[in-house]
Amino acid sequence: MSKTRLDLQTFLETLKGDRKVYFQPPASKKMDYPAIVYKLSNINNTHADNLPYLQGTAYQVCYITKNPDDIMIKTLSKLPLCTFDRHFVTDNLNHYFYTLYY
Repeated sequence: MSKTRLDLQTFLETLKGDRKVYFQPPASKKMDYPAIVYKLSNINNTHADNLPYLQGTAYQVCYITKNPDDIMIKTLSKLPLCTFDRHFVTDNLNHYFYTLYY
């Protein structure tokens, strides 16, 4: 059975230890930090006989924190099928972006 986005939501909440995990939050949503924000970024199909037989679903995961030494930064980077993409700071918040296949 294939994993769903809701499975990923539960996994990230468990990993973080709280419910500050948001899927595509609207701009009007007030978030508490540190938080994880994620969205679908790619579906990669592997084909055989011109039909997809394997699908990999990639999510862009952003960890937002005031603490540049937060342990969660490395915890996320150690997940299987996860790569660190970039970092930037805005409004005194550190944003760490990852690509996670789940």
